[in-house]
Amino acid sequence: MTNQHLPNVMLSIKVWLKLLYYEMASLILLSIAFWVVSAPVVTFGAAVLAMFDIVRGIYDGDEPRGERRRLRRFFSSVKVHLADGLILSLLITFVVINTAWYFSIALSGANIRFIVGGLLGLYALFLLAVFICRTVNFHVVRNVDWWTSLRSAASTWAAQPTLTVLQVTIVTIAVLVTVLIPLALVLIIPAAITLFEFVYYDELAGNNPQVVLTRYVRQNDF
Repeated sequence: MTNQHLPNVMLSIKVWLKLLYYEMASLILLSIAFWVVSAPVVTFGAAVLAMFDIVRGIYDGDEPRGERRRLRRFFSSVKVHLADGLILSLLITFVVINTAWYFSIALSGANIRFIVGGLLGLYALFLLAVFICRTVNFHVVRNVDWWTSLRSAASTWAAQPTLTVLQVTIVTIAVLVTVLIPLALVLIIPAAITLFEFVYYDELAGNNPQVVLTRYVRQNDF
């Protein structure tokens, strides 16, 4: 990726929405499986890594067709990543607990500063979600250690800070949709955010994510 390359955000969103449509059944089932696996909290990290593993296969066209087969692969991947995902589980749990604590105090009317702290914590949660997506992208796809993945993710953010804000905004909007349609959180959001990271980063790296759609439709159809 070069600093000179500016992604066509609308193209990325268009490809993302089309892929959501074509792979809707798999993405819904994977999202539900994600929440089931994440329920014990300590397995959240493993669920994230497994989601990236399977969705990347879907995006690249390497993952075999069939929802049952993909679900089996997801649960197998969770088992493989149980130990590796603990760091993610601890990190996200720490931020969520602190944010909830600030908000609980703020809602009790104790101090206006806690309201600000809660809002900052919520914003940090969105930032963290996007940063985790980029870090896991490097960790899973390039199969490098966590420290190298963190540095690589940070370098992409530093190279294009404006585009990072844009990605966080898009993810925030996607999550806020669940306030109006709560079921969306369970049915599609985890897999959808994962898929968006792949599409957006692919375009950010100078590739054409639209090529992925040739597996589904003729080139002149999109």
